[in-house]
Amino acid sequence: MNLGIGFSELLLLAILGLLFLKPDQLAYSLKKWKILKGKYFRLKYDIEDTFASAWRPEEKFNKVRESKWIINEIKKLKEFQEAPVIAAFFPLLSEPDIKPLLKELIATKTLLLPRIKENSEMDFVAISSLGQDLTEGHFGILEPLASLPAWSDSIALFIVPGVRFSRDGGRVGHGKGYYDRFLPKHPNAYKIGVAFSTQIENKPILLKPHDVKMNYIVALDN
Repeated sequence: MNLGIGFSELLLLAILGLLFLKPDQLAYSLKKWKILKGKYFRLKYDIEDTFASAWRPEEKFNKVRESKWIINEIKKLKEFQEAPVIAAFFPLLSEPDIKPLLKELIATKTLLLPRIKENSEMDFVAISSLGQDLTEGHFGILEPLASLPAWSDSIALFIVPGVRFSRDGGRVGHGKGYYDRFLPKHPNAYKIGVAFSTQIENKPILLKPHDVKMNYIVALDN
């Protein structure tokens, strides 16, 4: 059972539960914790997205236009054209809408999408249908069904979302570190960060030692 709870959190809850709760009360408390934790991170993402949208100059920012531009630029890249297996993401409302590209990849290549696991880890899963192979997972984000097997072979290319990027390849995500833990497992993969023009920093971002840089950033230069 995946409760979305880390080991330290689970240990603390278990100790408190043994001291103060009956078995049926402990099971109920664990289920409520999963719901509340999911709502917290969903709210965190929504707040980040709201602030990101609030300071975008509307005369310069057009989500539909930039999303189409990003898709076209990705398709021009040699690394994209030659990659037989591509790991991408199902976009949040605040992220470039790459769903048309995902549909094209399903028809022409092997498309992998991320799925959140226990202990803040994730895997990638090959999918053949955006409508049938995805379900609402952690934090309300669409991800592959639990019944689908995790991808265990090599991955040639990653298309990676983020909150902020710098022109030298620096990336800042939502703070959970899923990509920073997974990408080192595929050191030879080509990593493409995708972002709106308003998410690009002109100065290098201060990165932590475990933060993984992108090989290339696709974003409209306003």
